[in-house]
Amino acid sequence: MTVVYFDPTFDERVRRERLFDGDLIVNTPTDASRALCEFARSQIAQSFGSLDPETAQYEMPVEQYAALLSDEGPLPIVSYSTELPAYVPGPDKKKKKKKS
Repeated sequence: MTVVYFDPTFDERVRRERLFDGDLIVNTPTDASRALCEFARSQIAQSFGSLDPETAQYEMPVEQYAALLSDEGPLPIVSYSTELPAYVPGPDKKKKKKKS
């Protein structure tokens, strides 16, 4: 039976075990994850221009659409843009102090 966990507190080892067993983990969105999603949306919108990315496949020739989504297309897998939002740890992500 698949289990859905919401904001689990278990450690990384247990998280991986649960995921590989087919369970689902849902985390509450953070400011950083929202910023990353918005960045991705802006990159996609820029690549599709005036077309709606969700329906562009019906409005473009197949070859043009495939080229847009190919490895050589304008949608970067990795962006080196300075627009990428900075990661800011949330209140629950405290830095561990190094032992002297």
